[in-house]
Amino acid sequence: MPAHVLRFWESRFSQVRPMKKGGGRRYYRPGDIALLSGIRARLYDDGLSIKQVQAQIRAKGAASVAAVKDIGASKARRAAAALPEAPAKDDEALAGIDDRRARLSNTLDTLLAARAKLDKVLQ
Repeated sequence: MPAHVLRFWESRFSQVRPMKKGGGRRYYRPGDIALLSGIRARLYDDGLSIKQVQAQIRAKGAASVAAVKDIGASKARRAAAALPEAPAKDDEALAGIDDRRARLSNTLDTLLAARAKLDKVLQ
């Protein structure tokens, strides 16, 4: 995550408290990293607002947000799996639907793998 985003989240979420060393350097502990990852997942993957995430932390505790891992990936996978079956009205139109669904599933897997690699690099 960019430094300015981390600083902004520190101002909005009092639960994020990195150790501060000389020269203003911040050291994030594993608990801070888990919480920041959960906040990121809630904001970017789930589309929640900062106020909604703050309310969740107040209601369920910071551990509930920190426990969120790859929620967006599982959400995208569930959405892809929940595609409704098309009625078999027109055989020509439906001839390649299984092939298209398989290609879309493969593309989703590729994108999720790339996202995971990017997340590792950004941490």
